[in-house]
Amino acid sequence: MSIKQQTLNALPGTIYSPHLQQVTDKLKNHPDSQQEYLQKALGDQYKKFQGITIPGFLASDKRLQGQLKSGKLSFNAYLHAVIPKALLTDLNGNNYQVTDLKGWKVSISISGKTSKNYGWGFVYFLEP
Repeated sequence: MSIKQQTLNALPGTIYSPHLQQVTDKLKNHPDSQQEYLQKALGDQYKKFQGITIPGFLASDKRLQGQLKSGKLSFNAYLHAVIPKALLTDLNGNNYQVTDLKGWKVSISISGKTSKNYGWGFVYFLEP
């Protein structure tokens, strides 16, 4: 199963958005700042845009990423461990739970198994 599909499975009720994916895939390849680019690309929806870093910046998350890379932890188990923590810390301090994201659009940018950064990346959200 792809990283994208496993991530979507770890976020039940969210909706993969090809448009949001296209927008976030271009975050680093434009002349504007990321904020300026996102404001232009998303228009009024920019106010509803949020993102999380996978893994977060806690030492325990880095250990989980190490276990993932060494094969001691499955990608599915890794996601179920790091996503809830990231939701609590990254989404503007709103302390979201996975179940709060039902109906939210998502895009995913997480490094694959062949990358030295396996398991690191971002999940972006648009509130409904």
